[in-house]
Amino acid sequence: MEVIDITVNGSRITYKDERVRKLLYPPLRFKVKDSVRVEMAVKGGVGIILDTPNPRPGDESRSLRLINEKFEDGKYSLLFQGRSGYEYRFYVRDFDSKVQAIEGADKLVNVGSEYVGVVLKFEDKGQKFARKKLTIDLE
Repeated sequence: MEVIDITVNGSRITYKDERVRKLLYPPLRFKVKDSVRVEMAVKGGVGIILDTPNPRPGDESRSLRLINEKFEDGKYSLLFQGRSGYEYRFYVRDFDSKVQAIEGADKLVNVGSEYVGVVLKFEDKGQKFARKKLTIDLE
């Protein structure tokens, strides 16, 4: 994926393009007061669209977390962490590359479309959190 432009709260920011890392996004650092809006224009690659929680002070996070990713040989490997016993739904969107296959999902919806629905279920094995790997094969 190539990042074309990034804005934070409507202001363009500069960033270091770290293509060597092949991440889904460049690392960004900025201060958050009450809220922040980050917009990123990209070319190629895939995007992950998660539900956006609306937490309140004192709430405990139950959100799905993307904790590691890597790109190698035309495949994105994503490591997610979720609460044991929970089911998470999100979308994988392709930009200029076509998603050929997604491995590791419990269910896929709208395969072949621009937005592929993904369901990940985290088994309850007596631990608070569990991890699951998802591999996205691109054309």
